Amino acid sequence: MKVEFCYADGGQVKIVQDSEEIKDILNIVTKEGSKVHIFNEQQENLYGYVSEVLYQIDQDTGEAFLSIYISEDFKYTTQGRILDKLSAIEKKIKELG
Repeated sequence: MKVEFCYADGGQVKIVQDSEEIKDILNIVTKEGSKVHIFNEQQENLYGYVSEVLYQIDQDTGEAFLSIYISEDFKYTTQGRILDKLSAIEKKIKELG
């Protein structure tokens, strides 16, 4: 299975790896919120946080692939959104108290 590392903004595929080549780290790079910094032989560089993971199967070929979307900003992950909401709640509590 191919693993695509894509930009979260626009979905442009930046790096493609075979899952066997990265099997030792696959459980880490598929966890939302994980910080990743990826280089490959073509000197491609991808840095940011895992914001979404999508498993897809091509209808025509039956080929399966995993798309991992990387955002440069932590706030686009679920953890980041939760932290933003908690900060807003804390601010409201301080205003009321």
